[in-house]
Amino acid sequence: MSNESKEAGTGFEASILAPNVNLRGANLSGKSLAGVERDEADFAEVNLQDGNLFDATLRKANLINANLRRAKLSNTDLAKSDLTGANLAEAVLTGVILRECVLQSVIFDKAAITESDLSKSDLRNSTLKSANLSISDLAEALLAGCDLTGANLEGCNLTKANLARAKLIGANLVGANLSEANLAEADFTNAILSNTDLSKATAPGANFKGAIIESANARMADFSDGDFTEAKVSMTSFERAALTLTKMDKLVAENAVFEFADLRGAKMRQANFSHANLVGASLQEAQAVDCNFHEADFYWAEMETFNMMHCNTEGSRFPEKVEVAYGPKGVKPPEVKPAPLYRKATTGEERKNLLEAVREQRA
Repeated sequence: MSNESKEAGTGFEASILAPNVNLRGANLSGKSLAGVERDEADFAEVNLQDGNLFDATLRKANLINANLRRAKLSNTDLAKSDLTGANLAEAVLTGVILRECVLQSVIFDKAAITESDLSKSDLRNSTLKSANLSISDLAEALLAGCDLTGANLEGCNLTKANLARAKLIGANLVGANLSEANLAEADFTNAILSNTDLSKATAPGANFKGAIIESANARMADFSDGDFTEAKVSMTSFERAALTLTKMDKLVAENAVFEFADLRGAKMRQANFSHANLVGASLQEAQAVDCNFHEADFYWAEMETFNMMHCNTEGSRFPEKVEVAYGPKGVKPPEVKPAPLYRKATTGEERKNLLEAVREQRA
């Protein structure tokens, strides 16, 4: 136990630890429970606004609808606790263990949840507006329908997290790991995702308008039916990614990599693909108007039905027509149908399933 916990005294803490004490709905506003150790405690609807739970151990606690606004919970262990409907706005939760917790409909607005463990927790429909979650572990966390507008998620581990229909407008995700995450229909408008790992992420219908996704890894990700209007993706790798039917108006993709990516049906207007690598990309039925493809590489690309109008292709490299130089007269080479190397875009039914967590209610 830390010195801060010891200095808090023993009288009040001892009464809390006493057996059969009912704290449900108690008014403990401003009280200190620093260092308290009590598993499966019932703090439902308790008022701990401005309270101190520093270094406390309250595993499997019931904190449903508790008021913890501006409370200090640094180094607190709340693993497997239920905080459904709790208010933790402006609370300080540095180094907190919230692993495998139920955190549905919790208010975390402007809270500091840095270097904390929220892995495998259920945060559906919670609000984390302007919250600071930097360097926290949210691996496999359920964040479907959450409002993370303006949140700081820099350096967070969101591997396999579910962010379906989450709002991340203006959020900071620099250096975050979103590999294999479910980002279906999530809103990343004006978000910053530079140096982010988006490899194998599933993001059909996601909104990246005005987002900065530079020097990121989006290899084998699914962004089908997404919106990249005015986004900046320079130096990002979309190798073998699904970008089917995406909107790319005024996209800046200088030196971006789209090797063997699926860009079928994509719409590009006034986009900048200068020095982009589109080797082997499928551009069938895609349309580019007033775009800059200066020194872009289209070698091996499938672009027979790619419609380019008023585009700059100076210095670009295009596919070469394959012709048989020698062979018996009248004999044609066998037709070989190449297998796509890009990730298959999500179907309508699969997309519906990806959004299921948003609609589910807690049992």
